[in-house]
Amino acid sequence: LFQASRAVKRGEALGLGQLVTALPMTLKPDCGELRELLPVTSPDLAPQKHWAVVVPAPKALQELLGLERAEPVFRLGTLWESQGSPAAVEFFWVPADGCVLTWHGQASGPTLEAYGEAAYR
Repeated sequence: LFQASRAVKRGEALGLGQLVTALPMTLKPDCGELRELLPVTSPDLAPQKHWAVVVPAPKALQELLGLERAEPVFRLGTLWESQGSPAAVEFFWVPADGCVLTWHGQASGPTLEAYGEAAYR
C-alpha cells in the first residue's frame, strides 16, 4: 500500500489529508487534491461512500495541529472507486472543536464550516 499525506485547509478548517491506495502514485508538488496523485482521474474516479467519525486525536496529529491530549477530531473518510473497483481511501482529520459538519447527500460528501458562521443560518 502507498500513503500520501499533507496539511490541508478546507473552508476555515486546517487539518491533515491522507490518501491510501494500492495503485501507484505520482508525486506532484503542485497538486490541488491528494487524489490527483492517482493514475486515474475524473470521470473515471468517483466517490463510492463517505463517512465521519469523532475520535481522540492521535499523538502525531496533536503535534501537527497543536491539539491537547485526546482532543476530539473529525476523521472524514471517502472511498474512491474507478470502473467499479476500489481505487483509494481518502481521510481528512480536523479538530472537532469549533467546526460544524454538514451533509447534503451522499454524492456531495461532508462540508466543514466554522461554528460561528454555521450557527446563525
